[in-house]
Amino acid sequence: MKSGYGVNIYISSRVNTNAPSSSVTSAQNAISYFPEFNYKNYWRLLDMTSYGDFEFKHNKYSTFNSRAHFTPLWFPDAKYTVFTELIDVWTPAGMLRMNLYDHVNIEGNLFEDWRIAPKGVND
Repeated sequence: MKSGYGVNIYISSRVNTNAPSSSVTSAQNAISYFPEFNYKNYWRLLDMTSYGDFEFKHNKYSTFNSRAHFTPLWFPDAKYTVFTELIDVWTPAGMLRMNLYDHVNIEGNLFEDWRIAPKGVND
């Protein structure tokens, strides 16, 4: 994909155990970190959309209010890896957590898809 476009995250988590279901919770929170911030200082808390499922919150800067995180225009042609912590799975022994990550390959930027010219010029 090209830099400047958005990425989405969907996490579906389920906890399997032989303990009584009343002793263990589902994952309560998911937090994503981004490479343009060196995976610190800025993060996004994901919405729990249903029991154990998480997505980005609706982005008010998105044209269609989608659940996207827009990659920076200046991001170089490389892997864009988002790191997410799935946390707050509570058990009698304490909290469980899981680290997740995935990437998209950035090649080019969105300005390569846009063209501005006077009407009638090379229509």
